[in-house]
Amino acid sequence: NPDSDTVVIRGVTRLSKVGAIRLEALRHASLPMSGPGRAPNGNFALTDVRVVAEPLAGGSGAEVKLASARATFEQIGLSVSGAIDSDRNTGWAVDPKTGQDHAAVFVPAQPIACEGGCRLGVTLKFENNKGHGIGRVQLSAGGRADAAFDGLGRADLAENGLEAARSGSR
Repeated sequence: NPDSDTVVIRGVTRLSKVGAIRLEALRHASLPMSGPGRAPNGNFALTDVRVVAEPLAGGSGAEVKLASARATFEQIGLSVSGAIDSDRNTGWAVDPKTGQDHAAVFVPAQPIACEGGCRLGVTLKFENNKGHGIGRVQLSAGGRADAAFDGLGRADLAENGLEAARSGSR
């Protein structure tokens, strides 16, 4: 478990516009305290989220400005908005609710135009608390900025118009 970590997830969406990106931090028995983070207490500290979108039809990619964020739970003093404020001393964490799945939805300042689909690259940085990387993550893209995230899992993603861009584990 490194002191700091950077995770880059790349995927493709066929949506014509992306109004939200959903990050799920998933518990797992192999993680300390069942995670979803890799810290000894199961926590993580997400300090920065960056998104780059590139049209499938060609053209150059561009960084997407994220305007707002919300989460299923936020640790006192470490809210999800800290992951989009360009300050590595702030970030999203979930202590004391470790051992549970959590989700955050990040909303761009303007919907990402993806006529014909987009390649999305999402960079997650974990830099403000030693050894507080994420264990398992699932990423989704949604067409609406108001996409709900009550409950977790693929059924919820489908009901809310979200298309899985890529899922993985580390």
